[in-house]
Amino acid sequence: MMMKQLVMTVVLVLVAMTGAAQNKTIGKQLRDAQQRVAKENVFYQKYDNVAPEKILQTILDKYKGKTVLIDVWATWCGPCRAGHQALKPMKEEMKGKNVQFVYITSPTSPLDTWQEMIKDIDGDHYYLTKEQYLYVLEKYESQGIPTYVVYDAKGNQTYKEIGFPGPEPIKNAVEKAVKGER
Repeated sequence: MMMKQLVMTVVLVLVAMTGAAQNKTIGKQLRDAQQRVAKENVFYQKYDNVAPEKILQTILDKYKGKTVLIDVWATWCGPCRAGHQALKPMKEEMKGKNVQFVYITSPTSPLDTWQEMIKDIDGDHYYLTKEQYLYVLEKYESQGIPTYVVYDAKGNQTYKEIGFPGPEPIKNAVEKAVKGER
C-alpha cells in the first residue's frame, strides 16, 4: 500500500514537472509501476511512517539475537556496487551462522533501478525516506557511502567503516561479532 502511494506521488510530481503533453507516457509508467508493486516478489521494505530518530532501532529490532551487517549504499555508487560483489563469498560462508545482511538506501537511488539491482543482492533491503536516510548518516557520523556497520546479537554496535575497506576487515568484524568479541 505504501509503495502504491509512493508511486502515485512520484507520478503526480512528474506530471506537474513535464506538463500535460506527456500524460500518456506517464500513465503507462504508472501502470507499469503498479504492476510491479502488485507482484508477490517485491524485494524491499519501507517504513515511511517511522520517525527518522527511530528508524535504526525499528530495523534492528527485527533481527534481535542475530549479528547484523548494515550496508548503507546507493545505486549510483561505484564503490557500493563493487563492495556487494566482493562480499558475495563472505555471505556464502556466513550462511547458517545467525548473520543478517541489511541494505539501506534513499530516494537518491532511482526506485526502478534499485528494485532491479536488489534482486541480485541477498539480504533485507530498506528504501528510506530522505529524512530517515540523513538521520542514519548522521547517527553513524558518515560523510559518505558505502558505510558498513556491524551489530552483535545483543544489539551493540561493534564496527563501523566509511568507504569500502575490502572484504577482509568486514568479514573479520562480522566473525568477531558472531563470537561475541569486540
